Amino acid sequence: MAVEFSGVWKRFGAASVLEDVSLGLPEGCTVAIVGESGSGKSTLLQLINAVYLPDRGTLRVLGESIPTRRVHLWRRGIGYAVQGAGLFPHFTARDNIVLLAKLIRLDRDVIEQRYRSLMGSMGLSEELGARFPHLLSGGEQQRVGLCRALMLRPRLLLLDEPFSTLDSITRTSLYK
Repeated sequence: MAVEFSGVWKRFGAASVLEDVSLGLPEGCTVAIVGESGSGKSTLLQLINAVYLPDRGTLRVLGESIPTRRVHLWRRGIGYAVQGAGLFPHFTARDNIVLLAKLIRLDRDVIEQRYRSLMGSMGLSEELGARFPHLLSGGEQQRVGLCRALMLRPRLLLLDEPFSTLDSITRTSLYK
């Protein structure tokens, strides 16, 4: 299993968001979690990516328990595209995409090749990489966020409403 929840509970103050969740998500499959706003979908993803830890129960991701130390290293195997793109406003689109690759000191040629490949697959032009997020449309920001999530070729990709700001034509082309 890519992800295994076993009796997981999560509360924020007095509000119980998740109660006794047991769920297995198989590796190599696409899974969609559907529910009303506020039903805990984003919290599930944030637990998988160790933004939050469960209050009770166990969670295994890619066959491992979430580590208590050096979580940032463990997260490198997980791509995470958040709602609203979550881009750093003081970085260009290119800098947002390649940030993690530079932090782990990937070879420049590898970074450049991966960057160009991702931009092409998302239908983004090279010159768009020099723009800051406020100069991008909502759909362009969302696709830059997807590029960033995919940059390190993660084994697991978490998408929190990744296509919400895309028009139907762009959305359809990315599904392919």
